[in-house]
Amino acid sequence: MNEYPHYVLSIFFIVLFGVIILFSLGYYIFWKYFIDYKKNKQGFLFENWINKKIKKIVDKKTFIFSEGGIYSYDNKKYELDGFLVSDSMIVVCEYKLYNGILSGNARNEKIFLSLGKKRKIKVKNPIFQNENNIKHVLKMLKKNIPYASLVVLPQNTKIEINDVPEHVLLVNVNNLEQTINKLIESSQTLPKIINNEDVKNLFNAMKIKTTSEKIKFKNMLKRKGK
Repeated sequence: MNEYPHYVLSIFFIVLFGVIILFSLGYYIFWKYFIDYKKNKQGFLFENWINKKIKKIVDKKTFIFSEGGIYSYDNKKYELDGFLVSDSMIVVCEYKLYNGILSGNARNEKIFLSLGKKRKIKVKNPIFQNENNIKHVLKMLKKNIPYASLVVLPQNTKIEINDVPEHVLLVNVNNLEQTINKLIESSQTLPKIINNEDVKNLFNAMKIKTTSEKIKFKNMLKRKGK
């Protein structure tokens, strides 16, 4: 007589446990894919907007601007958000949609993003990332040339980064035009040592163009947590 309620209770807890697992799995999938997709889409729109601004600002007589992409050389792959190249220097661009207060050391792989008074998280350091990009660029060019690292952040992002190298230009988007004009002036004072058209053609030749290769590279970055 007492076994039936016990049986019903067992079934109830099994069903409840299953519902909890399904809910947790559904929440994880939602967070992992929908939220990540939303963030990636916002980041893509930000990058696209910055690239359009640079195209309008840049002096085509001095710099050639490319929106970047994924490049391959010596069985290595890397990604650029964009680059500017003149006959005397190259500027490697990195854009990050970080909203809040950025703090930390410019030479560390991770820095801090404060989203409120009590919320502070570790994020990828765009300066550190772009230093690795510059190394790839110089190896691909097989030539040491003057270079700069241009890291662009949203207008309202507060920058509290220390130990920033001299060649790094860490700017909010509202200061982008002024910064590029200074780069144009600097480039015009340097001796001509490369042909910017040749550099552009080299990058185009090394650029990954197939969708399957791009997806493979993106998945590799996800596995590495980059």
